[in-house]
Amino acid sequence: MAEQSSISVLTPLLYVSVCVAALIIFAKKHRSRKLKELADTPQFYKHNYPKSIYFQLKQTEKVPPKLLKSAILAWAAEDITRIFKFREHEAAMANLLQNGIIGESVFERFIGSKILTERELQEIAVEANQLQPNWTTVLQTASEIAQRNAVRKRIDQISVFQEEYYEVTGKPLAASS
Repeated sequence: MAEQSSISVLTPLLYVSVCVAALIIFAKKHRSRKLKELADTPQFYKHNYPKSIYFQLKQTEKVPPKLLKSAILAWAAEDITRIFKFREHEAAMANLLQNGIIGESVFERFIGSKILTERELQEIAVEANQLQPNWTTVLQTASEIAQRNAVRKRIDQISVFQEEYYEVTGKPLAASS
């Protein structure tokens, strides 16, 4: 008769747990390496002034909490505006890549900038919860601020257009009823 070897029931469980742990460690290291590579690539937007202002205020002592909250809202509004622009231009960038007009490095830089901006929004949510626990509406409020700023910019552009029209024609632009 063949000799039976006794294997503990824990052996397969130990094997599976070691494999899962190795996979988790690899995934974390891979993700952090990818994020580091993304952070090292040149970004589409040069500098985020509201972010710099927020961190300068945060390092300053005796800053009123309302000022920190408004700074983080300005930072979030800027990032949300950037996310809107990324989403707006993503299809065009993919089309340009597909037609060979831009290289893969430019497209990867574009996507990397988008991912980093989305990560910044997550960081903003964490910072907001540190400022005021359970402040869940920070991104919604920042989105409203970004939309209001976009509308204000368009209204200003309309005013400039009306002034230019008046200078060229000598007549005021008729308002539509």
